[in-house]
Amino acid sequence: MGKSNRVNFVPMEFCLLVEGQIYPKELLDRDTAKRLKKISLATPVDRESRICKIVKATYGPDSGYDMKKFGLEVDMNMTSVIGRIIQPPELKLGAHNGEVIKVTVDKKKCQWNLLGKRVVEGKPVERWAVLDFSSSHPCGLNPNLVIPKLINRCRTLGMHMKEPVLYQRAGMDKLRNIDYLCELLESITNRNHSSRGGHIQFILCVMSSKDPGYKYLKWISETRIGVVTQCCLSTSANRADDHYLANLALKINCKIGGSNVELIDALPHFKGEDHVMFVGADVNHPAARTQQVHQ
Repeated sequence: MGKSNRVNFVPMEFCLLVEGQIYPKELLDRDTAKRLKKISLATPVDRESRICKIVKATYGPDSGYDMKKFGLEVDMNMTSVIGRIIQPPELKLGAHNGEVIKVTVDKKKCQWNLLGKRVVEGKPVERWAVLDFSSSHPCGLNPNLVIPKLINRCRTLGMHMKEPVLYQRAGMDKLRNIDYLCELLESITNRNHSSRGGHIQFILCVMSSKDPGYKYLKWISETRIGVVTQCCLSTSANRADDHYLANLALKINCKIGGSNVELIDALPHFKGEDHVMFVGADVNHPAARTQQVHQ
């Protein structure tokens, strides 16, 4: 259609869609990816039916060739395996009177709620700042609404949070400017350290939308500056509902050294052992016919 990456526009009625092409899910937004996944993935029953048809097809293992001559035998039925369901452990949360609450996880929903409960160890938040990248956006953060409600929600969860020591405005266009981000974050941490006599614990970074500059912000703050950041969207924060603010508070508590929830009893296979570290590995395999190189 062209040379040297030249763009050519072709009327839609003259185009034919070639079968078998894919659109990488990495280029889709979250909602579109969910809808595409829902309509395109086969159900377990459909997958079972397709596998059985392939096995029993004329070109499959049961195609008429005498496989026993080669010392091979194929069972035409699916293999049944024995599964076991591990019961969810009992958890420990805090109560408003300072006691410990035992929480049983719902077996079907596999979740629990924090209604009337506190975190096990709420870290006091005495020095923190707000970096508002959404300040010039029409749906920017409403600090007079969100900040007091966040402070109140943290306190009900057992995290004593003071007022932020700094509220700094910035633009979304600055997120991709690495030099500017370095200078901005350094000024926030250095200014607070010299005037308040201690290091800042975390910076609440508010954005008007998801932006590629998010990765630069995290990279600079955690590897160059050495300060913890908690990001959120202004539209979500402005709703200031209890559930959202609770999730935000739990993330902050973990990042500054607190403990949200603990096990009532130790894991059975590690009783009497020394220090144990759990390592989780998440492996992402490229989909079929994905033209990407993974190392």
